[in-house]
Amino acid sequence: MNAIPSLKNNALIASCQRSLTNRLTEGVAQAFERSVTALTARSAIAETSEEKSLLAMAAEFAHRHQHDMTLRFRNHFEKALAAAFDAPMPTAARSDKIDFASLSLVSDDLIEHSMERSRWAQRCGIGVDQEILEELKARLRAVLENPSLGSDQLPASLASIYDALKAALPEDNTAAQTIKAALAAVGANLSTAINDAYAAANDQLRQSGVLPDFVLGAVIRDARRQSQGTARGGLQRKGDMMGIADLPDADISDDDQMLMLQHAMAQAYSGQGQGQGEGRRQVARMLSNPVAIDRLSGALPSVQERSALMSSLTSFQRSDHAFAQGGVHPDLLARIKDEGTPLDQITVDIVGVVFDYIYLDPRLPDSIKQQLLRMQVVAVKAALLSRGFFARRQHPLRQLIDRIAEIGSDPESDVSEGSDLMVGLRSIVDRVIVSFDTDVEVFVQATQSTDELSKQQIEKHRARLAATERAIALREAQSAALDEARAEFALYMSPQCPPFVKAFLDDWWALFMAGTRTAADFNQAKAAWKTGIDTAKLLIWSTCEKDAQDIGALAEILPGMIRELRTGLARVDMPQVDQTRFFQALMLKHTEEIAAAKTRPPFSATIPVSSTETTALLKIADAAPHASSPDAAMSFTQTAPRILPTRPIDASLAAIRRGQMIEISRDGDFRVYKLAWISPARKVYIFSRHPEETLTYEDTDLAGLIASGQARPSSETSPLDRAIALAAGDSGTD
Repeated sequence: MNAIPSLKNNALIASCQRSLTNRLTEGVAQAFERSVTALTARSAIAETSEEKSLLAMAAEFAHRHQHDMTLRFRNHFEKALAAAFDAPMPTAARSDKIDFASLSLVSDDLIEHSMERSRWAQRCGIGVDQEILEELKARLRAVLENPSLGSDQLPASLASIYDALKAALPEDNTAAQTIKAALAAVGANLSTAINDAYAAANDQLRQSGVLPDFVLGAVIRDARRQSQGTARGGLQRKGDMMGIADLPDADISDDDQMLMLQHAMAQAYSGQGQGQGEGRRQVARMLSNPVAIDRLSGALPSVQERSALMSSLTSFQRSDHAFAQGGVHPDLLARIKDEGTPLDQITVDIVGVVFDYIYLDPRLPDSIKQQLLRMQVVAVKAALLSRGFFARRQHPLRQLIDRIAEIGSDPESDVSEGSDLMVGLRSIVDRVIVSFDTDVEVFVQATQSTDELSKQQIEKHRARLAATERAIALREAQSAALDEARAEFALYMSPQCPPFVKAFLDDWWALFMAGTRTAADFNQAKAAWKTGIDTAKLLIWSTCEKDAQDIGALAEILPGMIRELRTGLARVDMPQVDQTRFFQALMLKHTEEIAAAKTRPPFSATIPVSSTETTALLKIADAAPHASSPDAAMSFTQTAPRILPTRPIDASLAAIRRGQMIEISRDGDFRVYKLAWISPARKVYIFSRHPEETLTYEDTDLAGLIASGQARPSSETSPLDRAIALAAGDSGTD
């Protein structure tokens, strides 16, 4: 298709804007309705009065302002959408190349606003379908003739939705915490509306001929597709892409890619506030994009391993200095400015911003942040030596940082000063700082040492939990055995069985049966179980109707059966008064049956048991003439079908695995716990958090927490991935 020249007054873009506005406004209205219900429900079950009050006020705020805020949201969002579509195009095709030597290093002043948006999206858990998002971005690039359109510039991005919600807030004295809770609850119900709006916009553009045959991974214009028949480029592995960088269009040349980089750097060094921040983010997007790095690698100036700059950085790395939040160390900036290129300078600037975001990450303990900050100069050198540092998770230093962050953010880890873990990590970081020159093998060895340290921590924690795990597993096995015994009793139960016998079997004999499963020897446990079942079946038979020929068999089995019953009851501590009452009732029942049997005509006893009884009893039962029974009960020698009940696992728990990080609402705030253990039958879940904080939930209770939003899986992305995404201007969710 031919590129559409301008959509400022185009009916297609006007229709697309109306669709996005209408669908998202409707979604916001529905999100307000759901948030009121959710906040009210959470308030009712809140554990503390402070949490209950906050949630109740947030529910009242959302209910009172939902209609006027929805209208104001529509107005603000409409204006933002119009501005996004009417934004002037970048001058990426300009012919005059930027002189790198004329650029100077500047700082970014938009971090806090980006962090506010990011925290909202993360707190709400908004999930945007990445394939739909990439498809929409590709079509908008083609429509707007803007090949550099990124996630932060996307009309209807999460950032613009959040800004419109903020702008829609009423001007009153409502507490900030109440507004924060209300906006979080509204955001938690927006995922479906956002995805539906993006999908609808995609359909409109596709049906209008904009990239009708879009393939994720390459934006291929129709003219190029017709002339070449195939497209250059393709979908990168998900592990490399990280979801934060835009793939370059297949029909943009390598020279144009370099021009785009130069333009972004010029914008970053322009000294014009918002423009310089966007320029810096555009450079970060290109440096964190594997495709862009591969295509630019031959044209980018490299830093030699033995250059004066590397020597200067190594000297600074091993000197006595400290890093804290607030950017790159001034002395380091001075050395880069004196001895490096403008690309080196902006690379260092991006490293500094990435470490700032790591410092701000609430999921990382301060003690871990301090160790990571100590490696900032090491990271600067690594990024200068390898321009693909931001784009490749496989870089050895990134793997080391990820492992340290992973073990440090593990809720089971003891990250207090002086702990074995922190002493070990400090020693590893010390070795990296002293040893790293230019050989990345240092990072590989450090990662191996970190893995060993992590293994030791895991073994220590498992040892602490071992006794609890064994006790719960035993209790669960006994519970399962109870269910199995009762189910098997039911298979052989006769309508004639007295209620006191059924109650005895379910309440006390099943308890004895469950205890047989604790025998260390499998064969011994199996034999004890069989004896217990046989005794139960004989007890049931002994209380059924009989004829005269059964009296002898009953007299033969009673002594052994009573002996087995008393032996079993001695192991379950049945109160003596209850035992006496049971055996008296049993004796009375037997006396009644014997008296009645003497006057009954011969019949085939309908005994619901299997062929496992004593030989004498079997012979008597098999010799009796088989008469049909009106209720079609089983003959004595028939085997009952053994169908035992099963316990389905709640769907919300099916995907949960041991070792997973779960956020659980405690004291009005979400705290991260590690799923330390799942019982064999998946009925009991143990969560742990240092120091020695352990939560145990039954499956039904945990499923209820998930359903109510009080428990949720924690983010699995690494702090470094999140920091690079934020530096590139992408929250990782929009």
